[in-house]
Amino acid sequence: MQFRPYVSSSTLDDFDEKASLTVRRRWWERFLNLTIQGGWSDEMKVYELKLKMPPAVRNWRGQLAPKDRRDWKRLSRLFRREYVKSRMSEPERYYTMSQYRDETALAFLYRLNLAAERADLNFRKSSADRERHIKRFIKKLSDDQLKRTLESQRFRRVSDLEFVLKQQEEVRQKDGPPARQSRDFRADNVVRDRYKPRRQDRAYVAQGDEDSGYDEVDERETGVRSAPAVNNPSVSSNSSTPNDSTSEICTPNDTLTREDLIHEVYRVMDRVGWPQRPQAQRPGGPSQGQPQRPQHPGFQSRYNPDRDETCADCGRLGHRSENCWGNLICGRCHRHGHPTRLCETRPCRKCGEFHEGRCEDWKAFQEIKKLVRQGGLTDLPSDVRDAILDAEADSEGAQLN
Repeated sequence: MQFRPYVSSSTLDDFDEKASLTVRRRWWERFLNLTIQGGWSDEMKVYELKLKMPPAVRNWRGQLAPKDRRDWKRLSRLFRREYVKSRMSEPERYYTMSQYRDETALAFLYRLNLAAERADLNFRKSSADRERHIKRFIKKLSDDQLKRTLESQRFRRVSDLEFVLKQQEEVRQKDGPPARQSRDFRADNVVRDRYKPRRQDRAYVAQGDEDSGYDEVDERETGVRSAPAVNNPSVSSNSSTPNDSTSEICTPNDTLTREDLIHEVYRVMDRVGWPQRPQAQRPGGPSQGQPQRPQHPGFQSRYNPDRDETCADCGRLGHRSENCWGNLICGRCHRHGHPTRLCETRPCRKCGEFHEGRCEDWKAFQEIKKLVRQGGLTDLPSDVRDAILDAEADSEGAQLN
């Protein structure tokens, strides 16, 4: 006696008559595989097939003759002819076959060879049929470059064409972009020495107007790195980073004059968009290349009595000078031109702060402000130092408001 394992048909989805022909054929093959594994009888096959039929297919089965509905051989033959076989003939399918969008040339050749076999084309033994078959394949290719390459060659066998396509795919795989390697986040796999900072062991001490030179101090002796000295408030330092935008404030010969110091500070301030001033607009509208502020709430309203008025300060329509936002400072992003409740500025994705320019330049500017608060950078003009302190006070006041 032989025992067969129980095979449940619940592992197979219901039949979908609206699916593509390939999917329907695949479903039928899986159903036949279940019948063989489970050793089902003909009555069991008819019953299980009925359970997998959707309503439309059940209606098709119900209109069959009783002997066709109950006999497995008749029902399976009619089911294959109605839902599994192609509507067109095999020769028609071969002559109308084309390459899919995401199909490789080699996969298309295999599919075309199968269609030729089903259409009873003797392309393997007949030289005339083989030549027409290869020409049809080249004509249906979607890659124009590969098409021109194959047209200039002559193939004695279909296997020669298959070999050329395999070589072509290998070349494309080698020339393609390499796959991204997943990073190993183990503690013993830390990548070190990725870059070497320039002058990482030096700090520069300003001597004032009398001596514009700088004394080099070894960090390994002082224990500081890119930080201002406590005893001397005139220390100016800038840690070296791999980015050129925050390079050291020094010349190649390690000598920095008063003019060079002011120039470097101005360069950092300019990169971060400081000082922030109200953007003056002409009466024609916003200037080209500048970020636009949110419109005044009464600009588009038909009930706004000032909708035809032009502001004398910013040149915008829809409000008077006394209601202008040009002098407002936002308490969220600390910028001019809009109130806090209508702020649409997004913070920096890297540091989460509100600033202009790159994060490295903004950090360098914060160091400059810190040195000014501590009494350093005495070579800067007094109006610039006062403007930095006043801007910081305005920013803190905006946060409190």
